[in-house]
Amino acid sequence: MESRNCFEWELRTPSAKLAPSIPWSSVITPKKFLPSFVTAYSSEAMAMCRAIAALAETRADRLLATLAMQDVARSVAYGVGHMRYHLAHQPGKAVALAEYLDRTEHVVLGIAGSPEFLEPVVILAAGSVDRDRLAAGSRFARRWYTSAVEEYFERAAAVGLPRRERSRLPRLDV
Repeated sequence: MESRNCFEWELRTPSAKLAPSIPWSSVITPKKFLPSFVTAYSSEAMAMCRAIAALAETRADRLLATLAMQDVARSVAYGVGHMRYHLAHQPGKAVALAEYLDRTEHVVLGIAGSPEFLEPVVILAAGSVDRDRLAAGSRFARRWYTSAVEEYFERAAAVGLPRRERSRLPRLDV
């Protein structure tokens, strides 16, 4: 029996649940989307765990964030390995994978830039809701976001998909 990689590019049979306006050529299964999502989203999550560890006031919180970061790092390594394998065995699909990453980055930015996500980061980094402290928390959040995006760009380039020029992720000056 032949071993199958998660990057099988045949499409699933169209489902009646999908809207008729969606072209079937754009349908992808979660199995195909997972490595690009894991690489992009987990890069942000790993940076968040690192930030929580840096902000932790207790040894237990720091340990929990460090262990969580290590766990997420395994997911990142998994996604990067899958993308590297895929590009080595199907280099013609690099354009399709880059398009998936375009969509994935849009989702990640929607999550990381939402008030529900960003405001707690600023408040935790500030340690208070005092106006001056919030400004410091905001600077910390900008540094966190910038480092997360830079690490993601480095991982994508290491795989063979340079994203720095193509990506619509905003770059912030820290």
